[in-house]
Amino acid sequence: MVLGMDEWFFNFSQLGVRNLDEKALATVPNPQLEYTIHGFIKGCEITSILGGLIVHPIYRIYLHRTLKPENRTPNSSKVIRAACRKLQGRFLLAGMSMGPLLALTDLYFSNVPEMNLKQQCYEMRIDTNQMIIDRCAMVCGFVGWYWRRFQGAVDGINIGIAYGIACNTVLRKYTDPLLKDKIKPEQRLAHITEAEETKTALERFWFTQEKEAREAYQKANAQVEKES
Repeated sequence: MVLGMDEWFFNFSQLGVRNLDEKALATVPNPQLEYTIHGFIKGCEITSILGGLIVHPIYRIYLHRTLKPENRTPNSSKVIRAACRKLQGRFLLAGMSMGPLLALTDLYFSNVPEMNLKQQCYEMRIDTNQMIIDRCAMVCGFVGWYWRRFQGAVDGINIGIAYGIACNTVLRKYTDPLLKDKIKPEQRLAHITEAEETKTALERFWFTQEKEAREAYQKANAQVEKES
């Protein structure tokens, strides 16, 4: 990927896992963008819970109680339900915009060193319980969006969060989650500097090999010219 998000994508989606190993998992080329995406996901999750599970039922109860008997029709419940679902969709839209904005604001004012930010992003990648919830929320949210756009996406995200929590608590000893990590906890590097050091050592090795090959080529050419 042009934006340097290959490692993040392979880990989050578990697609193309043949390109993912413990060193790639600890490689964070674009921590600012990765942190912003994390803010987007959290914004979607928080506003889906807030809009779909808290505001929606409260607003529905309020509309039913304030509806005058003379204004009540056979379709009143349907109209109120549609209004509440539209409201929860607006909450999701707000979360999709506010999540990345808050993440960028946090980066701007906190002035976190890039190495520390990379380590923070790496720790988010290897937080197995949270990754299960995030993956389930995004997959189910996409299915919900395909079904009923943003209103359905809220329902899908909430279902995904509930399933992820169930996987982390009740279902863990009985089955595996839908998207299972290829890199086991015992295989993961403790710190991103281990991946950086490996990369630096490999670069030095290839540089040395290239230099030796170039010198050998120049010597061979000089020998040929001398003999001719």
